[in-house]
Amino acid sequence: MAFLYGSRAGGYPRDGSDVDVAVLFLPDQKNEDAIFDRVTDISFSLSG
Repeated sequence: MAFLYGSRAGGYPRDGSDVDVAVLFLPDQKNEDAIFDRVTDISFSLSG
């Protein structure tokens, strides 16, 4: 799963703004609830 965050994701990029991407790897996670919780935590943190 990938997350786009920063000024481009927020809709306010400036000239020369880069693209901020976070990639989440959870190869050992089989529990869908645990994955959902982790993704929710990351999304909330990135939304700042």
